[in-house]
Amino acid sequence: MRSRIVGQQLGAVAFVAVAALTGAPAMAQEKIEVKVGITVADDSINAEEGRMWGKLAELYTNGRVTTKVFPSSQLGKERAQLEGLVTGSHETFLHISAITGKFPSVRFWDLPFLFEDTDQVMRTVHSDLWKDWEAEMAKENIVYLGTFGYGYRQFAVRNKPYNSPADLVGQKHRIPGGKSKMMLFEALGANVSTVAMAELYQAMSSGVVDSQDNPIGIIYAQKLHEVSNYISLINYNYNPLILIAGKPFWDKLDKEAQAALKRAAWEVQGWSIKYAELDDEVYLKKIMADRPQIKINELDPATLPAWREKSKPVYEAFKEEAGPTYAENVFNVAKGGYYKPGTLGK
Repeated sequence: MRSRIVGQQLGAVAFVAVAALTGAPAMAQEKIEVKVGITVADDSINAEEGRMWGKLAELYTNGRVTTKVFPSSQLGKERAQLEGLVTGSHETFLHISAITGKFPSVRFWDLPFLFEDTDQVMRTVHSDLWKDWEAEMAKENIVYLGTFGYGYRQFAVRNKPYNSPADLVGQKHRIPGGKSKMMLFEALGANVSTVAMAELYQAMSSGVVDSQDNPIGIIYAQKLHEVSNYISLINYNYNPLILIAGKPFWDKLDKEAQAALKRAAWEVQGWSIKYAELDDEVYLKKIMADRPQIKINELDPATLPAWREKSKPVYEAFKEEAGPTYAENVFNVAKGGYYKPGTLGK
């Protein structure tokens, strides 16, 4: 079960912010339940954020619109859910790697060591960058809704700690997919495997893969710490969760429902980024309590130049695919600058 302290802190913040809306007039139309597909467990940040989105949408529509989260790939693996949005068999999907793998505009979320802290993440999420993401996704029959907190990806390893890039040479490392992650770990000398989340525990347990990376909360929720002997806190990459809907489903909704769902997603963003930060602290303690023998190491700042050097091919590929002007604008926003939409591909 999730920490009561975290729930009290963050649940209160979210609902105080919207309490004034409870007097909104009721809508006469029939009720709508939106299916939210995720690939991880029901006791995960993905599920909690999906439910929070639903609670706010319900509040904004006086109970007419709700959501139901389908965890653990119940609606299909990553690719099946993403493709289902386009064909109309699925409604919404909350994920990251499947989406960065498809859309160059958001592929910078896969760049190693781009964000130094969550303030930079917050600025990026709430900048006007999303307008270009929305336009690119619309061309593929996808509706962009929001970007939620997920956390820094950390390494869970069976056979040794990761202290420097050299430690990954020859290691069988699992990635969820995506060109950027493939390029990075190949540059690090790892033997890369693409394994679906639903199959990852068994792959780690049997030695099919030696390591994987995910936010601490997901490592715990998926019980990956049970099949790992080392946790390496490298903070190599901040990944959010991106909430998208399929246009065939979206077009069936009336304008009031669409507006409520978009508004709810926008307001979950800031809350969720802070929630993810606290979530990591809570679940690292739970991992240590569950497996006192697990060894935890942190990034040695002296190794950071070596990590950055290995990351250069990924940055160059992003500039080529999304456009050098857009890429520089993304980097500028992360450092506190402003963004004028319309530079994607330039």
